[in-house]
Amino acid sequence: MYGLGGSYIVNHGRRTLHIAKLIAVKEKLEYDEDILIFAAYFHDISAFAPYRPEGVFDHALESSKVVPQIAEAFGFSDDEIETIIEAVKYHDKANLVESNEALLIRNADGVDYLGFMTIARDFSKSPKDMKKAIAMMKKHRENFSSIIELDIAKEMMKTRLKDLDYFLKTFEKDSFGLY
Repeated sequence: MYGLGGSYIVNHGRRTLHIAKLIAVKEKLEYDEDILIFAAYFHDISAFAPYRPEGVFDHALESSKVVPQIAEAFGFSDDEIETIIEAVKYHDKANLVESNEALLIRNADGVDYLGFMTIARDFSKSPKDMKKAIAMMKKHRENFSSIIELDIAKEMMKTRLKDLDYFLKTFEKDSFGLY
C-alpha cells in the first residue's frame, strides 16, 4: 500500500475509516467492518500508479473499476464487492446510495477533506503555486461540503469549515489579496 500514494494515502485511509466509525456510532448505523475498512483504504486507488489512467479522469469511477479485482483477491464475495464498488464509486458524489458503507465513506471522506487537512493537502500538492493551492481549497470547500448529508458529519464539517474559512480570510488579508 505504501507504494500506492505513500504514507499520504495510508493516512487518508486511516482518517477516513476513523471518521466513518465515529459517524456510524453517533448515527447508529450498522455496517460490515471488512467492507468499510477496504473501501476506506482503496477508494482513491486510481489516483496513484500503476492504477492511474492518463489524462483527465474521474478518480472515483476509475477506482471503482479497479477495486473488484483487488477485493476478489482479499476473498470478498460478489455481493460484498458490489457494496465496495458503490462506496468507492460514489465517495465524492451526492448520489443516492443503498449501503451504509457507501454513506459512511462519502461522509467521512468529505469531512476529512475539509479544514486544516485541506490546507495541508492542497499546499503540499502545489507547494510553489499558492494561487493554485488557494483555488483548490476553495473548490474543495464547495465540493466536499455539498456531499455531506449525515447530521454528525455536518456537525464535524462546521468546525472544519470555520477553520478553513478563517485561514482563507486571514491568508487573503495577509497576502493583500494578491493570491
